[in-house]
Amino acid sequence: MIDWFSFGIVVFEMFCGYHPLNDNDKNTYINKLEIPDTVNDDAKDLIWKLTEYNPNKRLGFNGADEVKKHKFFKDVDWKKVENREIIPPFIPNVNDETDLRYFDKEFTNERITESVNQNNSIMNNSVSNGLFAGFSYKDKEFLEKNNDNKDNID
Repeated sequence: MIDWFSFGIVVFEMFCGYHPLNDNDKNTYINKLEIPDTVNDDAKDLIWKLTEYNPNKRLGFNGADEVKKHKFFKDVDWKKVENREIIPPFIPNVNDETDLRYFDKEFTNERITESVNQNNSIMNNSVSNGLFAGFSYKDKEFLEKNNDNKDNID
């Protein structure tokens, strides 16, 4: 399942250069999303429809083809995209997977901090009480569709 709302937020960020949800209360955002006039009308429409609050009305609710048919993508030849026949307008020249020359120093100079809270008593109690017993990240339906060896799903 695709998170179309998050995709809409990423599209917003790509056009505007900042995250639209700067308010701590995500519910205050919904009717206040302000898209700058520098963003073209087709892109604005795409962002609005991808970030529709009601997921049943959100663009993409009926599948990816619904998004691909949006007027913002009118010039995209999806067959060429699928067949990897489109040459990107920019191909980074990197030496290896550790080459960070295209990342801003603001981010590469940040101090790395551990994000796991070892003292999280709620999580520790949930695990020790068996709240997540038998829980798996495996999406059996996805694996059945995409895995030749269906016997190893569990």
